[in-house]
Amino acid sequence: MPKKCCLKFSKAGTQTIRAFLDNFKAANAHKKSIHLVGHSTGGVLLAHFLEAFRKLGPNQPIGTCSLLAPACTMALFNSHYQPCLGATSGKFGIKKMTIYNLTDELERDDQVAQIYRKSLLYLVCNAFEETQGEAILGMQKFSKEMKNTSVLETVYSNGQTGGATKTASETHGGFDNDPYTMNDILRNVLGRNPGRPFTEEDLKY
Repeated sequence: MPKKCCLKFSKAGTQTIRAFLDNFKAANAHKKSIHLVGHSTGGVLLAHFLEAFRKLGPNQPIGTCSLLAPACTMALFNSHYQPCLGATSGKFGIKKMTIYNLTDELERDDQVAQIYRKSLLYLVCNAFEETQGEAILGMQKFSKEMKNTSVLETVYSNGQTGGATKTASETHGGFDNDPYTMNDILRNVLGRNPGRPFTEEDLKY
């Protein structure tokens, strides 16, 4: 893509974020909070969104950030997300971040269009990055060593339900259709159990 075109889109994105923040502040922002949710390549988009958001809204914290099977690299996580973890009142940062991933067993049992016999993230890791075998945040084989803290939590779906299950997706594309995942995100956003949780019927789209 020509450099001039890239600059044009970058400017439009910045203008959109600025317009959002201006209206957010005008609407009693102190009574509201901002929450981010990204699925797959949404993890890449939100990483760059955070960078722009930090420059335009340095005093605006992010309530929660939820990534579902993020297709971003571990390097991008370390450069764009990690420095944002932890926020105090009136300062930019992410108060709570949750990453929802498949276990490696489910990643290997997944498929892409009945052609590639592993999950989309295995395809990204082995074919779409500049370096073959690039560490991807959404893959247990790379992120399993990340330690859960009060700010950052990584949960893995084995496809099973019951008990205190937070995610039960069986495929890479299934997280946003999974009531367990979506209701856990909703609980984090609300800070309590939702009065009307998502059902399977709600998420059939």
